[in-house]
Amino acid sequence: MLDIDKDLNFIPKKRNVLLHIKMRNIAKRSSDYKSKSLEILNYFKKNQKSILIPAFTYSFCKSKNINLENKKSEVGRFSEEIRKIQKKNRTLDPVFSFLNIDNRLKIKKKFSTNAFDNKSVFKLIHDKNFLIININLKEIVSTQFHKVEFDNKVPYRYNKIFKGKINGKKISYTYFVRNRKFSLKRKKILYQLMKKGVVKQRKIGSIYLRYFDSKNFSKFLNKKLSKNKFYLVS
Repeated sequence: MLDIDKDLNFIPKKRNVLLHIKMRNIAKRSSDYKSKSLEILNYFKKNQKSILIPAFTYSFCKSKNINLENKKSEVGRFSEEIRKIQKKNRTLDPVFSFLNIDNRLKIKKKFSTNAFDNKSVFKLIHDKNFLIININLKEIVSTQFHKVEFDNKVPYRYNKIFKGKINGKKISYTYFVRNRKFSLKRKKILYQLMKKGVVKQRKIGSIYLRYFDSKNFSKFLNKKLSKNKFYLVS
């Protein structure tokens, strides 16, 4: 089991952080997910400057209609438990919304029309050099992969426009989607990022703790993609 105060001390403090967390194995029972999620959140609120948590909703791509005031997060129990108490601080992107905890990060409340362009939260994450944190995830997880792919115009992704409604407002939304024949080679990428010292990792029992700076992460991947546009998927 994870000792929150002791084990998470491995992660640098006083940073802007983005949390990707899987609750299974952290809490003994599913009935404990809420209390454990809040315990983890309170630890980071005490030790970090600002916190973003993904509350993504990929189902918009099919439904073409979403109300972010009540739509559940589709990326895990930790995210959903926090959404219930931070729903007013959710960014307005129909697919890639974030919970801006306690509104510490000053983000304009406006509807996003492009998933990964320079007006997106992903640009802000890069510019402010967020510390991206993975807890209890065997593979490296970060949607910044897709921001880097977008900036490098990788040939296995393409812009697709989705027309629909967000919170009752009509929207035309551009999403740099992936050709399903390709997938990220996460094991290879993680190995090389760790070898270069970009990613720091520790294992507590069966639980992996991992963190990396968004700027160093992007710099490493940009260099690789400048030589081989298929680096991430080959």
